[in-house]
Amino acid sequence: MEKYSKWRDFGTGIQPFLPIVPPNSRTRGIGSVSSILCTYVLGVVLSISRLLTLVAILSVDSLFTNVISNLFPTQYLRNTCKNFFRKNFATLLLWNSGFLSIDQSVYSLKKFKSLKKSLDSGSKQPKSGDLIFSNHSSYIDVLYFISRYNPIFVEIDNATLKMKPLKGWNAIISSCSKPKALLNAKDAMSLSQISQDARKYNMGPIVVFPENTTSNGLGLLKPLDIFSDPENIDENISIFITCLKYPSKRFSPTFPMGSPISHYFWLNANLTNKLSVVSVDPMECPTFKGLENKSSKGNAERQEIDMDKEINSGMISCTKLKQTKLSTLDKLDFLAYYYAKSEQYKKNK
Repeated sequence: MEKYSKWRDFGTGIQPFLPIVPPNSRTRGIGSVSSILCTYVLGVVLSISRLLTLVAILSVDSLFTNVISNLFPTQYLRNTCKNFFRKNFATLLLWNSGFLSIDQSVYSLKKFKSLKKSLDSGSKQPKSGDLIFSNHSSYIDVLYFISRYNPIFVEIDNATLKMKPLKGWNAIISSCSKPKALLNAKDAMSLSQISQDARKYNMGPIVVFPENTTSNGLGLLKPLDIFSDPENIDENISIFITCLKYPSKRFSPTFPMGSPISHYFWLNANLTNKLSVVSVDPMECPTFKGLENKSSKGNAERQEIDMDKEINSGMISCTKLKQTKLSTLDKLDFLAYYYAKSEQYKKNK
């Protein structure tokens, strides 16, 4: 759409904020009728049944994570129990939405190997307090990470680079919401403090979306330089890079904007949905461990910037996507323009 050309990245030609429109089917006659029947009749029935199942799963999840888990005497044990239950219920929700199998693999600069082979060979796994950096194109990203680790997610202040930790379903709600450019000062914490608390209370690894908002998955947004703030550095953590893609030819699971309820309804109208997860080999991920002693501020800043660049480079290689120069602030401008035009259109009808 040319009216949104301001938010087209001129270097790549990508418009990362517009929803992906499924390719038009050229089938006619019986094929066209069959497609309409599957989508608007059987698909609607399937989606309604899945939404009812969703309510049941969330009800049982609330019972186990908020009642049974609290019977344990210490915060560490309570979080351990909550992590176990929440991961399993999130897995059920993925299955319920048609993500019956997830293609998982490990990306290496030297070779491409299956995740199963890597795990069998003793691949390092994220622990509480470790950092997982990922691209972000859908609330399904959040659901996937919950099913794997029940981690902490963070909202990032674009100015101060301080963060607000989120857990569980609150992180999904945040992913579906308008991005926040600034955080309330009372909620803001350094990444290192969040990491220390996660290790102390066994709250899981920390998932960081350096784009700080969702895109349509066609390209990467300009990332925030997380480690340009020295308070975000914790040399005791390990860094992991994981990238998620949705190779769908029908209704796309990516969610850059719009109504999350409507999107989730039609997502569940698909019999199956696909998710591809590619992780950079943990042995090739950047790390703070082993860096030279930072004796001067200038040297520290140089190394921190290099760390952000290394992470971003790993994400570009892992996703095979082009890097745009558009950021979270550009998306906020786009949404303001889009909704203003929508209101104007409604008034003129």
